[in-house]
Amino acid sequence: MENFDLEDAVWSLRTWPLSQIQWPVQNSERLDITWDPDASRFKQKQILQLLPWEENSMYVWNGDPFVVDGGDGHGEAAPSAWLLPYWMGRYFQFIV
Repeated sequence: MENFDLEDAVWSLRTWPLSQIQWPVQNSERLDITWDPDASRFKQKQILQLLPWEENSMYVWNGDPFVVDGGDGHGEAAPSAWLLPYWMGRYFQFIV
């Protein structure tokens, strides 16, 4: 098992946006990102480091957070992607 970094997990929950609307995001023109030489499983360009959640258009765990463009403003994600890890962290006392 890889090392579990509690600070990164809590940071992820703290920076998760309150609005779950999948707003259009165009991050591919940013100069502060590093592109991965390999494409994603759907042949999309992807980056090597994660962007903060509020700068991303993906709010579900089964999406690819390394794809930088997306969203159309017509969808809204369920809050369960945030609620489940939060309450599991509280239950197992990782988060107090």
